[in-house]
Amino acid sequence: MISEFSIINLFLFAASFYALFYAGGLMARSLAWIGRFLHISEFMLSFVLAAFATSLPELFVGINSALHGVSALSVGNVVGANFLNMTLVIGVVAVAARGLPMDRTYTKKNLGLGFTMNIFPMLLLLDGFLSRIDGVMLLILFGGYLSFLIGHEAKNGVLNAIGEEKYRI
Repeated sequence: MISEFSIINLFLFAASFYALFYAGGLMARSLAWIGRFLHISEFMLSFVLAAFATSLPELFVGINSALHGVSALSVGNVVGANFLNMTLVIGVVAVAARGLPMDRTYTKKNLGLGFTMNIFPMLLLLDGFLSRIDGVMLLILFGGYLSFLIGHEAKNGVLNAIGEEKYRI
């Protein structure tokens, strides 16, 4: 028998799911509008703003687990979130959108860099220890990729082939 407590939890889950779905759409429209306003590509904007916002929980879990001596939790959280984003999220979006068209030249450059950035931490972990020097190397890799994106954006302007229509928020 379903209890009253279960029905309330199901309702809260459904309402939360709807709120997240609505907020995701609002964020996508807002990022597109901000990108047009600032003449920045949606990819660059999503890399900086959306990626930072969605990665903050992993960052705080990582910091707390490191401070409490549970480093495996930090690595598992980051690897799991990355795996989930690279498979489940991209897969569901590709199915829902009936494919994800991308600019081939830009995608080829980013594919190699993205693959390197995903594999490099795993290579550093092969010895079973991630040192402070390894951490500094990862931060330098991140800074280099961010610099590459900013430089590429400055040279090529808005990378996405988006019309000039205005978005309502």
